[in-house]
Amino acid sequence: MRAPKQPRKPHSLGVTSERHEGGEISRETVQRARQDAAPTSELSPDEAQRVAKSVVGKWGTPASTPSPEEPEHKASSEIAKKESRPKVTAPKLRLPRRRRKAPQRTELSARRVEKQAERRKLIAKRAAIIGGGILAVVILVWALLFSPLLGLKADKVEVSGLDSQADLTASQVQEAMTQWEGAPVLRLPSGDIEEGLVSTFPLIESVQVGGKLPNGANVTLSLREPIACLIEDKTCVAIDAEGVRIPVSEEATSELPHLSLAKGQDAAGEAATKMIDVLDSLEPDTRSQVESISVGEALQMTLELKDGAEVTWGRSENNEFKAEVLAVLMTQGASSYDVSVPSAPVTG
Repeated sequence: MRAPKQPRKPHSLGVTSERHEGGEISRETVQRARQDAAPTSELSPDEAQRVAKSVVGKWGTPASTPSPEEPEHKASSEIAKKESRPKVTAPKLRLPRRRRKAPQRTELSARRVEKQAERRKLIAKRAAIIGGGILAVVILVWALLFSPLLGLKADKVEVSGLDSQADLTASQVQEAMTQWEGAPVLRLPSGDIEEGLVSTFPLIESVQVGGKLPNGANVTLSLREPIACLIEDKTCVAIDAEGVRIPVSEEATSELPHLSLAKGQDAAGEAATKMIDVLDSLEPDTRSQVESISVGEALQMTLELKDGAEVTWGRSENNEFKAEVLAVLMTQGASSYDVSVPSAPVTG
């Protein structure tokens, strides 16, 4: 399709065009149109559109066979047309934003929500079990270690280790245990109990204490063993190897060897200690044959046996060696033994 001709101002188209019989425009008309081709001033887009419409309506459609001079006119018309053509820019269209549709709850999402709910229930159940277990442990620890429900009762105490000849009974020990009544049986102060019983009863050498549910205790006593009877003011007091005075029955004291001190000697002095050392060095069979021990001047000791034999011991030196020699000599059945010099003993 051929582009429309360059629009012109209306006053430049005042000459009426005359067509010849062949439909061609006369040469004079073309020359006149060339002179008026260049616009005197720049047209606005609206004016250019109106001029174009008026030219098409007045001049009509150009003939199909152009004149030889038409190409030059056409070129100038095309240039003028390009210069006067309004620049129309298409407006930018802004499409409205599509709103995201809320995801529909499908079967998969419903199953996921169900699994999350089950997981929360499982976590809550585990937390409840753990919390209940911790609470139970706390209550059990409190009941066993701090509750008065499992406190000690003195009449539930069981005493063992007593000797029939000892001047001590189980009831006496239970009565002494009343000061620890109410203490949790699994947290009994064994150190305090041992110290208290030893100080109360000199016959007791050591104590072992163990709790016994629900309200009892086991008390095991280790008693001191008397090895001699120390004569003081016409009375006989039993003593052990450490020189501790211990209460025993009269039957037990009558079977012990008697220790006699010289005048002016203290029962807690060196003489008594030396006699105890000598007795402690003797073998049990030999010690049971000793009737008495006496201390003379310069701590010279003499032993009297139950069969009437006499043993010259001398000073408290080399006691173990002397005890071994005396045990051998007593098998001879002599009436006197002298082990003051154990390497050269004498019998009579």
